[in-house]
Amino acid sequence: MKKKLFLISSLLLTITLSAQVGINTSNPLGIFHVDGAKDNTASPTTTQTANDFVVNASGNVGIGNTSPTTKLHVNSATSPAFRLVDGTQGVGKVLKSDDSGNASWVQDNTALPTIIPTLGAGVTLDVSSGNTNGVDTGTTLTLPANSKYIVIGVYGYRDIFCNP
Repeated sequence: MKKKLFLISSLLLTITLSAQVGINTSNPLGIFHVDGAKDNTASPTTTQTANDFVVNASGNVGIGNTSPTTKLHVNSATSPAFRLVDGTQGVGKVLKSDDSGNASWVQDNTALPTIIPTLGAGVTLDVSSGNTNGVDTGTTLTLPANSKYIVIGVYGYRDIFCNP
């Protein structure tokens, strides 16, 4: 009975004193530290910590580093540094957050191509003739469905921007 009590007391005292848990390392650098490749020395290099996972006393989590400065701090020498697969990811989507910080994948509208119309034969328009009711130039513009567009048309730019 005395042996069991001594063993339990020793174990609790050891845990209380160190207050750190290390897996694959005898020198934990946070409250919880996993050295994935078991390659850290007493003062690990950046290359050695690239495979580490650390939780520090502030509750910050570091992946690929041992000194996380935010709740999730990821260091990676290769891209991509992280992957989020939730079923809504796809080509041309970006990660966006709402005002509550909830993230979701949305279509990236900043990189959509410019759509150039098919120009018709055209018509020479002479404003001085009094024809201001519009003339069909034969120009067409086909826009994909379910999107928003800004369409700008210029009529008589020569008269507006140039001196005759």
